[in-house]
Amino acid sequence: MAIQLVSGAVSGGTGNSGSYVFSTGGNSVSADGRYAVIHSDATNLVASDPNGSARDVFLVDLQTGLVQLVSSGGNNASFNAAISPDGRYVVYESSASNLSGADTNGSVKDILLFDRITGITKILCPAPMARARMRPFQQTGALLPLKARPAILSLVT
Repeated sequence: MAIQLVSGAVSGGTGNSGSYVFSTGGNSVSADGRYAVIHSDATNLVASDPNGSARDVFLVDLQTGLVQLVSSGGNNASFNAAISPDGRYVVYESSASNLSGADTNGSVKDILLFDRITGITKILCPAPMARARMRPFQQTGALLPLKARPAILSLVT
């Protein structure tokens, strides 16, 4: 097994600030090892980072090296990302109020779901339920946020 730099700068080298994985319960790499998710303060992981130095969530294709800004255009920090076993869904926390048209609570933390295939971001668990920590994806790809209502699961199943 080789070690691979996941938070490399778009121009080569390393990112210009720290990058992290969600170490308290999420899957940071898809089951097949192709995709990884990180959150980072770096502004040089993609060609254009619209929100500057606010912490963002990134999806990295470990086969092609392509880095995608998942929390693109967010007006506040995004962090604690996890990925589904099949690599399709990324779930993360965010204080940004403009990542989903359904956000009605301003900069209060929400849990969001990004679909890699469609490019659509939805609020999975709005505040105050988002204060509860997320459990990792099950083998089926369903997400079980702690204390969340069962109806929320319909977004990912």
